[in-house]
Amino acid sequence: RPPRRTPLCRRADNADARLTPLGAACGLVGERRLERLREKQAAMQRGLRALRGFALPNAEWAAAGFGVKPNGELRTAEQMLHVPRAELCDVEAAMAAAPHGWRKACPEGASLLPLPSLGREAMEIEVKYSNYLERQAREVARLEEHAMASIPPHTDYAALPCLSKEEVEKLTATQPATLSEAGAIPGITPKALFYIYNHLRQAGGSSRREEGGAAEEEVPEPLRHHFPGASDASDASGAEPVAEG
Repeated sequence: RPPRRTPLCRRADNADARLTPLGAACGLVGERRLERLREKQAAMQRGLRALRGFALPNAEWAAAGFGVKPNGELRTAEQMLHVPRAELCDVEAAMAAAPHGWRKACPEGASLLPLPSLGREAMEIEVKYSNYLERQAREVARLEEHAMASIPPHTDYAALPCLSKEEVEKLTATQPATLSEAGAIPGITPKALFYIYNHLRQAGGSSRREEGGAAEEEVPEPLRHHFPGASDASDASGAEPVAEG
């Protein structure tokens, strides 16, 4: 089976969205709670529509105190939440102070402000970490594609500096034959699997049992699995300029 993983999408802040429908299907959640969830999700969608429907040149965002280069490239309010240390309350204040930023694709414009209080925190978290979630999804897909990549016998896991002592001990004792087997070991994280896979590729020791052995693009740096500090890097938004319209 494919390597076991614990995606970042399984978080405490979105537990209601993930688990309430399951509880309702089992008869454990009433209609009132379901309706409250629907209201929250609708409010989050209104907030996202507002963030995506507002854009300013970087120069104006910079003048408002955001950490971007003061040039003429346009960024939406949603993209600004990807900028380090940008907070939703500050983005909302900038939107209220610049009504000319509403785009033609969002005719309701300023009527969407203030942003809904219901689901506000969940919406901000979802936007801020969407890039990391997308990257993790790509990395998980890559691990699943190479689930049967062979691990040479007697691999020296202690030589991999990124593995924890516990992971080294478990891998050494078990000696998994494939990434799939390594992922099935309790306590072996997705991040550890990426380190092992990268080591195999760098050492030229990966002889996959699955078909198709064409060379592949380099695996991206493993995703940080904890939110604190994830936005401390220089502008990690990867935001592209947006066109007016």
